[in-house]
Amino acid sequence: MKNLFTLILLITGTCSCISDYDFNLDDNPAFLLVDGQIYDQDSSAIRLYYTNQRSQDPTNILIEDAKVQVIENGNKRINFVFNANSEKYKPENLTFKGCNSCTYQLSIVLSNGKEYISTIDTLKSPDRYEQIVDTYNSSKRKFEVNGELKPKNSANLYYQTYFINYQKAFTCFNSDKCSDYEIEPNVYLPCPGFLKSCKGGYSAAFPCEPGVTRCWNFKRQRYYSIFGDNILAIGSRRIQKLLEIPMTGYDRYYVEVYQNYLTTDAYKYLKNLEENGQRSGTLVDPIPPIIAGNVFLRGNENERILGYFQVSGQQKYGYYVDRTKAPTNVSLLPVNPDLEYYSLAPTYYSAPRLPGCNIIPPYAQCAPNSFRTTVRPVDWME
Repeated sequence: MKNLFTLILLITGTCSCISDYDFNLDDNPAFLLVDGQIYDQDSSAIRLYYTNQRSQDPTNILIEDAKVQVIENGNKRINFVFNANSEKYKPENLTFKGCNSCTYQLSIVLSNGKEYISTIDTLKSPDRYEQIVDTYNSSKRKFEVNGELKPKNSANLYYQTYFINYQKAFTCFNSDKCSDYEIEPNVYLPCPGFLKSCKGGYSAAFPCEPGVTRCWNFKRQRYYSIFGDNILAIGSRRIQKLLEIPMTGYDRYYVEVYQNYLTTDAYKYLKNLEENGQRSGTLVDPIPPIIAGNVFLRGNENERILGYFQVSGQQKYGYYVDRTKAPTNVSLLPVNPDLEYYSLAPTYYSAPRLPGCNIIPPYAQCAPNSFRTTVRPVDWME
């Protein structure tokens, strides 16, 4: 791992106002890592980790006991509390949203008493795409999706766009344990004792009730798009390449598009990640240990930590790619699990039938988890 890092060019501080800082891998086997976002939507969150870069297979160690606050407009402190289910610090008041033109600063106090703060950034909303369009590229067997912004004005603007693929769920509850069938009260199985004689080792899935249950599976892509218009002349058209959708089938492909405003420094940070081959879709997975963000030890702005606290206004869009527009004789590409949600068809295991009971598991309510939600995607159409 150390040999790998010697091959990476040393990236200096991403902000022009700070000195170059070189992380010493020998003296500091573990680094504090921050992944934080404040949006004018209800999705603000902070994640904190220690990362051990000496390991041959480094893993991030979650920090659950820090005191985390976001300071709004220099005086109002907003508490963020750790949520074990999502492994994030979320606003204590879950209705919190950032406000346009408000300033935000992150404050972290670790259990060892060390306090870290971020630079102060102002939340601004990005210009909306005037339209999102796709074009089929026959040589790639992919649909190329672009977003078109209004022509450039006098200011230089920067954007980050990420994507979440949604598919309607047909399975609402999954189990790999026999005991899950015997939940008391028996919510999922209306036939008590139906599987009492079963002996574990198999898995099963409970289907959603067609036309009734609201349930979607989703996959956040490991790819994001960043865009800056700083090299464009005033009045130029601004067309941002968003993503490519491969021909893995003739079903429609739905994607939720999240467009974030970026400060100049946040754009530089993400550009550094991109140039180092880190196109993961988040600010934390993975990050080269030599790229410093905008969070530092209080009293020493040159002692920076990894990651970034991003303050962004956000626009959200729902977009469908109609893959039936491709030729009917095109050979399909294999599914890329980094681009779309994919799972094998569920297997329903038979068991001794009791009067009034079905062989397959009965309908279940949607059980939200890290890839399943009851929240209807933007502009979803059946």
